[in-house]
Amino acid sequence: MPSNKIETNLKISAEKSPKKEFKVLIVCNEDMRTEELALRDFSKPMKNIVSGFLTGKRILELSMHEKIVSIEEDIDVSSL
Repeated sequence: MPSNKIETNLKISAEKSPKKEFKVLIVCNEDMRTEELALRDFSKPMKNIVSGFLTGKRILELSMHEKIVSIEEDIDVSSL
């Protein structure tokens, strides 16, 4: 499995909890259609970046997709 596409901590969590949903950022090739990702409640902040919810199992499956560049956890950022 191409583990270099998934952020390390997310990969470990996805393997331990394949049914859990994670909020993720997916960087993909620009020619990939959003429908191919099967995301729930997604947004597309940039042409090749999609944010949404995926199960651990689906994260691991998508990491093998040739059009996926990277998958990482989408965390809320707040100012101090």
